[in-house]
Amino acid sequence: QCRIGNPGHLDRAFNCGAGQFNLVVHLAAETKYGQEDQVYKQLVQDVAVATAEEAAKRGVEKFIYMSTAQVYQPGKKKSDEQSKMEPWTGIAKASLEAEEAIKAIPGCNWLIMRPGFVYGPGDKYGISPRCIMAAVYKQIGEKMKFLWTKDLRINTVHVRDVARAIWHSWEHAPPGSTFNLIDKGDTSQKTVADFLGKIFGIKTGFYGSIKTGL
Repeated sequence: QCRIGNPGHLDRAFNCGAGQFNLVVHLAAETKYGQEDQVYKQLVQDVAVATAEEAAKRGVEKFIYMSTAQVYQPGKKKSDEQSKMEPWTGIAKASLEAEEAIKAIPGCNWLIMRPGFVYGPGDKYGISPRCIMAAVYKQIGEKMKFLWTKDLRINTVHVRDVARAIWHSWEHAPPGSTFNLIDKGDTSQKTVADFLGKIFGIKTGFYGSIKTGL
């Protein structure tokens, strides 16, 4: 293990193989919500940029940066890769700053991916916490209520599909490409609430925008 934010550790990471890397996939970032902006700058933006600079220096054929779909302006319309940017979390703000910095690195053969809420093995901050809380509400016999409204979109993508997209992009996508990664489910809070209600046998509801904003 190494902390790639440390210059010496970054060099160790690039020298750990038997030869030169031709692909670097950057997945190392702080993904816990609610932290200070400086934390995200150090553990999202700075780490990504340093890794991309090292990849460019070593002539890596393709550098894939895993950003986030939270960089887009919230709204009722679906976002594509050209939609207006308005990051709405600290993670997203740092990720967008990282994207712009990576694009400006001379010789960096970058490719950017913006996934929705990633779920599956290893998920700690997406769907899994909701499942854990549902089990708690089942135990205490109370109604589980979500912040905001039932129509809030939380578009998802399974971690195995993310892995497939990475490998497909390595083999087929040209450098300088940007891709959104979500499934076809058009998942909303109501979708998740309905599933949890059926699985755990609990009642679910929503606080709405007014109460959530208080």
